[in-house]
Amino acid sequence: MKKSLAEAQEASTIAQAGGTRTAVQHIDEMGMQRILFGWYASQEFADFAATLLRPVLTVDRDEELLRTLETYLDNESSPTVTADVLGVHRNTVVNRVVRIRQLLSVDPDQRLAVQLACRVVNLRA
Repeated sequence: MKKSLAEAQEASTIAQAGGTRTAVQHIDEMGMQRILFGWYASQEFADFAATLLRPVLTVDRDEELLRTLETYLDNESSPTVTADVLGVHRNTVVNRVVRIRQLLSVDPDQRLAVQLACRVVNLRA
């Protein structure tokens, strides 16, 4: 019973971190997501995420930029798809992404780290 509860909590956290709505899925079927759970749950990664995103978080009072960044990265950096998901004009997304890039000054090779950091910050909010 204890193991089942722990697995259910782990699966719930993984699903929440994924940012998408999915049907019920068994914990053993979660593959890579389950491996990433260790990072999502660790205080060290939470601290890294907060540090990495701090320039955005300090100016983003309504979480508009963070939501845009996460949606943009989740949709393969497509301003058009991001605009559709957020319900804003494409140019709004482009302007927000320019602002985010100015604030973050992150190497493009760190895209995955930024994407995971967005999810961790949202989990802890």
